Amino acid sequence: METKVEFQSMGMFFNTLGLTTSAHVDLIGKSGGIWMLWNPNNVNVRISKANSQMILATISRQNYPEWMLSAVYASPNPRVRDELWENLDNKFKRDIKELIKIHKPDILVLMETKVEFQSMGMFFNTLGLTTSAHVDLIGKSGGIWMLWNPNNVNVRISKANSQMILATISRQNYPEWMLSAVYASPNPRVRDELWENLDNIAQDMNQPWLVAGDFNDYGSSVEKQGFTMNQNQNLTQSQTRSRKFNDRINHCNLMDLGCTGPKLTWSNNRQGWANTLARLDRALCNTEWRTQFLDGFVRNVPRTYSDHSPMMVYTQDIYFMEWRST
Repeated sequence: METKVEFQSMGMFFNTLGLTTSAHVDLIGKSGGIWMLWNPNNVNVRISKANSQMILATISRQNYPEWMLSAVYASPNPRVRDELWENLDNKFKRDIKELIKIHKPDILVLMETKVEFQSMGMFFNTLGLTTSAHVDLIGKSGGIWMLWNPNNVNVRISKANSQMILATISRQNYPEWMLSAVYASPNPRVRDELWENLDNIAQDMNQPWLVAGDFNDYGSSVEKQGFTMNQNQNLTQSQTRSRKFNDRINHCNLMDLGCTGPKLTWSNNRQGWANTLARLDRALCNTEWRTQFLDGFVRNVPRTYSDHSPMMVYTQDIYFMEWRST
């Protein structure tokens, strides 16, 4: 990126390195420029879009699933940079449409939304999710949106703050149950406030209760993978953090529903030794919820738009065609 020269002056050089195939957008004047080069013997790259701020490509390799890559060089000009984010926003909308088409959720919860709800409300209306509750981001962080189709499910919101939306869920011919959609703060002290709230709810809870979302914590050292210079110190810190997290779960009389699909739901999206993976997202429930929904289960979907895997919680056995996720 920001190549400073035209591609034709360097093409033969990259050929000698085995990077014999390319897509490029040359600089405009003396600024910009994005080049994408690859070895076609190792990877297949199909370019679907290229402009001065982004090259969008489909990446595939034998025996591996396809995935999309947006190579970005955002303009220093704020107005031009807005155009880039409009393009990326369209990618987000395509992913959401695809997820809803496949999984047909009655309730959709989005976290760490990055934008205000009013900019997206009409889009969700077109998908049938016409009713919502939301806590918008504070500054540039946070945000929880809960959206649902009122023709299929009734949702009554009883509490909403920056880390949780608490709702009563009901549907015709099914018993009511409680849902806490959670986005735990990365700040440990603020996260303590979330668990104080959950603990207070648990003390008076006598209904089926599901607590699901991004807890920004992991339950064991197995649920985090990454390299650090001081492995022993990091292991001790991880064990202490995991023990505290599990104690909190137990104190609220909750159990982990487990999952199918990718076990480590978050990536820092760095390469090689710098890459870290962790299971930050999960669904917890009390005994009453587990007893009520014996066939309920969790399925994690591979990451696409986000650094987190989408998580589907099914309350009914899908073999009975009850593809209702929450």
